[in-house]
Amino acid sequence: MRIAIILVATLLATCSKRSDNKPIQSVEIKKNKITDILEDDKRLFTYVYDEKDLPIEVISYNEQTNTIESKSNYNYQNGKFNYVSQGNVKDVDYTQSVLNYLYQAKDLSTKGIKIEHPEIVSSEVNDLATILTVGKNYDDFKKDSVVNGNEKTIIYKNFNKKIRFNPSYITLFIPEGEIVKDYNLVIKDSLPIKETFLLENNQSLRREYFYDKNRIKKITYISSDPTNKLQREFIYKN
Repeated sequence: MRIAIILVATLLATCSKRSDNKPIQSVEIKKNKITDILEDDKRLFTYVYDEKDLPIEVISYNEQTNTIESKSNYNYQNGKFNYVSQGNVKDVDYTQSVLNYLYQAKDLSTKGIKIEHPEIVSSEVNDLATILTVGKNYDDFKKDSVVNGNEKTIIYKNFNKKIRFNPSYITLFIPEGEIVKDYNLVIKDSLPIKETFLLENNQSLRREYFYDKNRIKKITYISSDPTNKLQREFIYKN
């Protein structure tokens, strides 16, 4: 046994040096990056990323027990998103939702709004793309924009539009049949900072975005009804 230990130690010492007696650089094993998504302090999702910072897996949790409910995998072809699968079976609906928010995120970038990792904020990406598209397609209301340095405010006055936010967290605050009377969007350094919705019934919703080095760390929804609010948090690891 002692001889075996000596042999192993000798082998390790030999392998730790090159022929020129310089130590071999140890190989760093890269761990996957993950992002946890919390809603009102409860973890609902975890996104797993590869070395290219592309999402490869999303895990959903039971809100009450914090146990895993399902896992879905992102599949790529030649570096481009192809489809989402569960248990090696293509999830058609999930795949379409990913294609939708990827298209919407690209559309927002043409409007000067750039969001890292749209997969974790697909609901907000959908809302922004939808309302700005409606704003672009109609001319029966007052449009304005105020620029102050690197900050821009988009103003839709007398907007008076019924907008179908779906799928969206915003439906927790604005019913599908409700009219959005006025809308304001503040953008700073190409990032959405704050949205304000004034409804026809004089209720309002304020949605604010908080960042750390351009990575979104928190989104808050605050209604004029103080009991109706939501906080989404994004915890980055590795």
